[in-house]
Amino acid sequence: DLARLLARAHEAGISGPLPELGFYFKDPDGGTSAALAEQYAALLTFAERLRAQA
Repeated sequence: DLARLLARAHEAGISGPLPELGFYFKDPDGGTSAALAEQYAALLTFAERLRAQA
């Protein structure tokens, strides 16, 4: 899933650090919240943004 999201972000012209993907990492970088529910909500918002740009 992570690879697919990164590939889609690249296709959409999004690059650089992607704190929205912190859900996939034990200790996310970039000042993101360590709360799993917040990370998941950010991931869903990011996925929706990518879908809308398709």
